[in-house]
Amino acid sequence: MQSFAKLPAMLVRYEPTPSPNPASAPPGSGLDWWQIVVAAGVVVGLVVGIVQVVFWVQDRRTRREQQRLFEIIGNQLNAERARVEAVQSTALVAELRAQIERDLPAEARRVHLSERLQSLARSITADFEEYQQIEKEMAQTASASPLHEQVRSVVEQAILPARQMDRRRDRFVLIMLDLLAASTLQLRLIEL
Repeated sequence: MQSFAKLPAMLVRYEPTPSPNPASAPPGSGLDWWQIVVAAGVVVGLVVGIVQVVFWVQDRRTRREQQRLFEIIGNQLNAERARVEAVQSTALVAELRAQIERDLPAEARRVHLSERLQSLARSITADFEEYQQIEKEMAQTASASPLHEQVRSVVEQAILPARQMDRRRDRFVLIMLDLLAASTLQLRLIEL
């Protein structure tokens, strides 16, 4: 055994011989080559991890902003669609109103005239049938006893004015119905 006094002198005098492997660290440097590779890998891993975390945070922010942007665009598209539908509905209402104002009175008049024509046709048919029946009856009773001309004219004057009054009353009722229908249609048009 050597003495401890000589130990520090030996350490100072020790000169290591060069290693045949150039990749290894010189003895006494404290790190081998594999330790340097591991340290570099850890540093690279930490840098990559930090970069990934930064990208993830930015991606989340971007997604939120994109979602907000998509919502705004969707709302604008819905508003635009609603505006277009409102314009189309307004145009349709205006077109229908114009058509009602233009065509409805003529159509109402046509329907009224058609109904009146049918009513007159029924009346004429009934009157003609009554006329034929009276004519037959008169042919049978004419030979029995003819009336004196003055009596006949008095009877005709008594019957005819009542018949004319009935016709006037019927015309008045129809005119009033026409006026009522026209005013009702006009009020409905004003309400639209």
